[in-house]
Amino acid sequence: MAIFRAETKSLSRGKGHNLAAAISYRAGIKLTDNNKINPKARSYDYTKKTDVVHSEILLPKNLQAQLDESEIELDFQSIADLVEIGETTKRGKMKHSARLAREWVLCGVPELTRAENIELFEQFAQQQSEEQGVLSMVFVHDPTAGDDMATTKAVAEGKKMGSPDPRNIHAHILLLTRKLDVSSDNKLSLGEKSDSELSNDERTRPVVPKKLVGTIDPETGEKIQQGRGLCSNSEWLKNTRKQWADILNERLVQKGVQPVTHKSYREIGLKFKPTKHLGKNANNHERRGIRTVIGEYNESVNEQNRAHIEFATDGLAT
Repeated sequence: MAIFRAETKSLSRGKGHNLAAAISYRAGIKLTDNNKINPKARSYDYTKKTDVVHSEILLPKNLQAQLDESEIELDFQSIADLVEIGETTKRGKMKHSARLAREWVLCGVPELTRAENIELFEQFAQQQSEEQGVLSMVFVHDPTAGDDMATTKAVAEGKKMGSPDPRNIHAHILLLTRKLDVSSDNKLSLGEKSDSELSNDERTRPVVPKKLVGTIDPETGEKIQQGRGLCSNSEWLKNTRKQWADILNERLVQKGVQPVTHKSYREIGLKFKPTKHLGKNANNHERRGIRTVIGEYNESVNEQNRAHIEFATDGLAT
């Protein structure tokens, strides 16, 4: 049965993230952090990760046209350099709280072929690139294609590990948090933040004429600041999750498969409790037979949900 998963998070230096490392792992390649002012800069090698079946760079159409005209070509190393080196202060120091990328993790559908899943992942990524005006990267992992490195590590440690779920084809989509600017001398640099990275206040403030910015609002007595006139962050998140559900459902209907929904159990009137995503570390532990707090929680929730289904079924039968 098709399932729905669309989760997002920010990759930031404040949380110890590095874009070269993030791309390297998700693409199964070797990359180097070339930021000379980063004392922790080093190379990252994930070439032993062989479950990566697709890696791609996508651009908004207008940016692609600019790069083509300027004869600028991008690869994963140049993107990592652009962000890691570019995210510095005006005085040339590290921005320790810089947000480097936004990640979406999307679950594929086992009823579709690998090629069909990849096509839908690309469609979502391209849609986000166009809406946000930023570069996106798509990395598709399929456990039937190879090793996610967890098994290799377990063998090296002399530990047994269960097989990964063959239905777990999924995509990591990284979107840069800033737009890219092309200068008159054909140099590429980081530009303004994308809409998704703005504070809720910045997003929802109304757009005002430039001449009013900085003046005093007679009603509030505060300086008027420019806004984007957009929906709130929570509404944006809900709308984006719906976009992925719509993309999936268009194809699922064609295949005669039951559609998915982005809505919570509460929103659709069900009393089921949602499970928590295991994550890489907890998933590896569970595959080794080591119980985790999240794994035990999910087992308890699944038991409650099964009991709820049985109770509802018994009620219908009487």
